[in-house]
Amino acid sequence: MAEVKIWHLSKHLKFPLKIKVDAGEKNVPVSVEERDFDDTKNIPFDEENIHVLVFQVMKENVQDVVKILNNTPLIVPYIKVLIIPEEYLEEIPKLLEVKRRVYIIDDQTKSSTLKIILEFLIKAERYRKIIQDFSTQVRKYRDFLDGYVQLIRSELLDAKNETKAFQHLLEFEQEYRLFEEKVNRALEEAFSLKEKEMIELQTTLKALEKLGEFRDKELLETRKSLEAAEIALEISRRENLEREKIIEALEKLNIFTDTEVMELYKENQELRKKLGLPPREKYTRTQDNE
Repeated sequence: MAEVKIWHLSKHLKFPLKIKVDAGEKNVPVSVEERDFDDTKNIPFDEENIHVLVFQVMKENVQDVVKILNNTPLIVPYIKVLIIPEEYLEEIPKLLEVKRRVYIIDDQTKSSTLKIILEFLIKAERYRKIIQDFSTQVRKYRDFLDGYVQLIRSELLDAKNETKAFQHLLEFEQEYRLFEEKVNRALEEAFSLKEKEMIELQTTLKALEKLGEFRDKELLETRKSLEAAEIALEISRRENLEREKIIEALEKLNIFTDTEVMELYKENQELRKKLGLPPREKYTRTQDNE
């Protein structure tokens, strides 16, 4: 089984994701190797494995990466994913001379979405490689067929070997039909898997969108609840201040009332003294309350 090799090209950054690719009942081996932009031309590509180049670009590296993509023909056949600052999304495509197999993503994309995109690109590349391998086998088999037909024709020229040549032709036709059926079954399975994964991808993206909407709605409701709580606290604070003012006013009123009562008491005592009446008992707040 072919291995998936991800070449993470950046300036001192680490690949931010964990990628897993399913292949039926087994997972395709995936490896990640960190490289500097300047080392792009030294990547050891091979035909057996699947290679994906992920350029993680900062503002100060934009021009350097554009230069690498325009001047490194070795990387043209392979998938190239550019994670770039959002403000360069429109500018970068205009600067690229070769846009073949280049996918541009802004660095504000959520990690979960970026992971889905990369896994989908890797799976699509795997199907592409399967079909290419089949095509190569068919071409090899066609060359064998041409040579075999030439052999049969030469045998047919000799009447004595006519029966033998005809038998060879029948055997070859039967073998070729079996091979063709295998190729067709494999292609049907590959396209079926691809269609199934496309549906799963669409479902996953819709689920992520709904989750995002739900989180936004939940955040909005939380903010409204916090604002309501703040308003309630402010009202409570104001009510408490009003209560304190009322209490303070009542305390002042009590003091004022006690003073007036004492003055009346003194006036009454003096009047009783002038009238020759015995003085009243001394005034207290407790007696007044009673």
